[in-house]
Amino acid sequence: MGRRIAVEQVTIAWIAITASFILSGARLILTNEKQRRLADDILKAEQALLRSEHMFSTAFRLSPDAVGISAIPGGEFLEVNDSFTRLTGYTHDETLGRTPLEMNLWKDPGRRTEVMAKLQKESEVRDEEFVCVTKSGESRIAQFSGTLIELDGKRCALVIVRDITTRKQAEEALRASEERFRTLVRDFHVGVILHGPNAEIQFANQAAQQMFGISLEEAKGKNSSQLDLISVREDGTEIPFSMRPGPRAIEMRESIQNEVIGWRCKGSNEVLWTLGNALPQFAADGSVSAVINTFTNITERKQAEEALHQLSTRLLQLQDEERRRLGRELHDSLAQSVLAVNLNLAQATRSLTSLDERSRHSLAEARRVLAEMSREIRTLSYLLHPPLLDELGLVSAVKEYAEGFSERSGIKLELDVQAGFGRLSQEAETALFRIVQESLANIQRHSGAQTAKIQLRGDSTCVNLEISDRGRGMGKEAVEPGNGSATRLGVGILGMRERIPQLGGKLEIKSSSSGTTVWVCLPLKSEVSNAGSHSHSR
Repeated sequence: MGRRIAVEQVTIAWIAITASFILSGARLILTNEKQRRLADDILKAEQALLRSEHMFSTAFRLSPDAVGISAIPGGEFLEVNDSFTRLTGYTHDETLGRTPLEMNLWKDPGRRTEVMAKLQKESEVRDEEFVCVTKSGESRIAQFSGTLIELDGKRCALVIVRDITTRKQAEEALRASEERFRTLVRDFHVGVILHGPNAEIQFANQAAQQMFGISLEEAKGKNSSQLDLISVREDGTEIPFSMRPGPRAIEMRESIQNEVIGWRCKGSNEVLWTLGNALPQFAADGSVSAVINTFTNITERKQAEEALHQLSTRLLQLQDEERRRLGRELHDSLAQSVLAVNLNLAQATRSLTSLDERSRHSLAEARRVLAEMSREIRTLSYLLHPPLLDELGLVSAVKEYAEGFSERSGIKLELDVQAGFGRLSQEAETALFRIVQESLANIQRHSGAQTAKIQLRGDSTCVNLEISDRGRGMGKEAVEPGNGSATRLGVGILGMRERIPQLGGKLEIKSSSSGTTVWVCLPLKSEVSNAGSHSHSR
């Protein structure tokens, strides 16, 4: 019994000991796991800190900007990078332990005091400009940025100094260039207007404001149509807003050059004539961002041209009057005198029966020369001014002239005249007849054509005259307005261009290798019959 109790007690004790051992082992295992996890966390933190310190050290050393760490509040440098030594000219050893004031890095010490006070108050400053003086005494423009940090329990400042001298010099050069440009544009005698992408006025120089009589304050943000400015072509027709140089340059995305435009205010007849240019400016995305317009005042030139045109018109009128007078003098006086001499010689020939053969031949030859002279005088008189033009009008004069031209030149003419074509004013009939005359002369001299056509049409508002041939044509330079080459064809084309505009008409000359066509449109006040047409050949 006692032995059994003893065994049981030993068994219980063993179980107790075993359970205690197991429990202690479990506690140890749990304790070691926590320590392991804690150790892992500490290791990771240390590794992250090392990486952070490595990255900071790398960024510190390799930064293109000058970077330094200085004590607060004394300002002694604790560390600087290579960019700092390159900027200031001081070596690493010359810098550590010294303050910026001792090194005279700030040209204005008061400025440093101001910036450092702001740093200590706000814990951070950014892009504060100052003038940095290097070891060699050179002044550099720099930006100072800094933030307060703590190292080993001490307050320090991490400072970054960026050299912006080159940028500031470029900005200053750009400002100076812009100022010169503004001065040039402002004082330029040519009007300069800057339009936005919607043709609104953004800028106008003094010349433009004076030219158009509108201040920049009035014009800014508006387009030319909103300023009650009417633009007109040289022929007097109005130019729609969309066809003006600025809007057209925006729409077409190309420059407009040397365009003559007249400008007048609503309710005024006074016209400002300008020679305009429009140059579009493009944004990075290719859209039109602005248009630069320039205007040269050519009003005086236009007035001089108008005076010259009036003078030319007067000269043409005097020329026509002199032709008319000479033609009549030749027809009524000289031609009659020659005829009288010829008749006298005929009478003498009949009355003198005793003349020998030689004398009779001389008289006959004299009469033949006089007859030829009479024909040439009549032809010259007709070319100077056909009597039918004054007596019966344009149609009769053209018909008679066409018949004589065909006989003299051998060129077959087709005449297509509207039936019932009435009389016009003397100026209109003379101008149209001269166009026919000069055109046929050019056909005979230059075209080499065997046929030509004259077409005359009209109604109560205008008359249309067309002279065409199937010859070799003329060069483009010979028929373009204002081209000196036209003088090689005589004064005919120049005369035509002077006559028609003075009567408010239009003249066009088209020429190619297949022939030439002269077209005239002349506005009329008098009525012209609008009956059917007929044509026949001569």
